[in-house]
Amino acid sequence: MDQRVIRGLPREMSVNDIKEDLVSQGIADAEVQQMTSRTTKKPLPLFLVKTKMPEKLAEIQRLAMLTVSFERKKKSSEPSQCYRCQRYGHTQRNCRLAERNAVAVMAKRMKGKILAAPLSQWAKLAGAKYGSLG
Repeated sequence: MDQRVIRGLPREMSVNDIKEDLVSQGIADAEVQQMTSRTTKKPLPLFLVKTKMPEKLAEIQRLAMLTVSFERKKKSSEPSQCYRCQRYGHTQRNCRLAERNAVAVMAKRMKGKILAAPLSQWAKLAGAKYGSLG
């Protein structure tokens, strides 16, 4: 299924109203979801539509008597990388592997005394050549 984002609708708009309007305009297989902010979890004035007929979406200019635009959903250009183990495909929160990041390991050992370590020590831990960070 192709994913498109609807812009131009108010955040208070009902998902059911959007779906009914899409069905009346010839898109019967549409799945509609309201997008939310990652940080605040509040609803955004953006709606995600999944359908097998993206060419019909391009023809639609109005929904619920409002002018709208459809855009392709943007994908992240980079895969997620874990800060803890430095591997790709997951984040630190979901990591089940041992820590491989030398700075993070040292920070745990020092228990918050990160600022007390000299720069040369951090350079050695990170695998950098001595003197290249100064």
